[in-house]
Amino acid sequence: MEFIDSYFSDILGDFVKKQLPLNSGYSYYTAYFKPLFTAPTIDMVIISPFNYELAFGDYLLNEENCFYFFIYDNETDLIIGDVVRIDYEEDWKDELSFYIYTAEERLDTFQCPECSFWLIQRTTKHGHEFIGCSGFPDCDYSNEIDKFIK
Repeated sequence: MEFIDSYFSDILGDFVKKQLPLNSGYSYYTAYFKPLFTAPTIDMVIISPFNYELAFGDYLLNEENCFYFFIYDNETDLIIGDVVRIDYEEDWKDELSFYIYTAEERLDTFQCPECSFWLIQRTTKHGHEFIGCSGFPDCDYSNEIDKFIK
C-alpha cells in the first residue's frame, strides 16, 4: 500500500487520501482525490485496489484487483463521463498516468454537444452502458462509451 501512496505523492502531486466506509461497516475503501487545476470544483478520483479491513487492521487487496478512475463534479454531485477500470497488473502506473494527465482534456469531451450539460455514464434496463446527457429528459443526447475512451 505504501508504494501506491508514494507513487501518488512523489510522481503525481497533491492527491488527498481518504478512507470511505463500505456497506459492511468493517472495511473501508481507499480513495484518492485531486481537484483539476482548471476547474477547482471538479476532482479526479481514484479508487485503490486495496481496502482497509478493521478486522485485520491492515490493507487487503480487494476482490476485483483493480483501480477505478473517474472525474467527479462536487457542485452537481455527478460522475462526469465514464468510470474507467484499470487492472492491477504490471503496467497499472502507465495506464493510470494516462488518465490522470489527460483528465482536463477529456473533461472537454464530456460536455454535451447539444446543451453543454455534463455527459455521464448510464446503463439501460438491459445492462448496456452508454454516455448520456445529465440534462435528460430535456436533452436526450446519447452515444456509445467507446467513442469517448482514449
